[in-house]
Amino acid sequence: MADNKNGVKKFGEQFSELLSKTKENVSKLVDQNDDGNFDSKDVSLVFNRLKDTAKNTYDTVKTNLDQNQQDRDLKNLRPIFESTLSDTDFFVSKLVRITTIDKKHAESKVCQNAIGHIDTYGGLEVINIYRDKAKIFLV
Repeated sequence: MADNKNGVKKFGEQFSELLSKTKENVSKLVDQNDDGNFDSKDVSLVFNRLKDTAKNTYDTVKTNLDQNQQDRDLKNLRPIFESTLSDTDFFVSKLVRITTIDKKHAESKVCQNAIGHIDTYGGLEVINIYRDKAKIFLV
């Protein structure tokens, strides 16, 4: 019976030591300013790091969403720029018309400085050159 009491006592001591070491390790883990204590300064440091991480994540997501929107606008609005005119297949079998810029093209960021846009009607691509930009063709 004495062995049993000693075993229980030894187990209790080992368990107490384990809890003490666990508490010490957790304190070291959460102690952000290395002062040996987990206090409001540590909470503040953790909060600031979380805030910075959240802001960086938000900025990255916003940048990606903006880029995706810009890519969709380029695909849907199909603006034409002066640099596009030098492409070898640009005028191949396309109808060209002089027109005024419509609202959706005028208000789109991706169409800023565009000289026109491309529309497709029944498989035929039509190049729309804005009236105020037609002078580059000496028209």
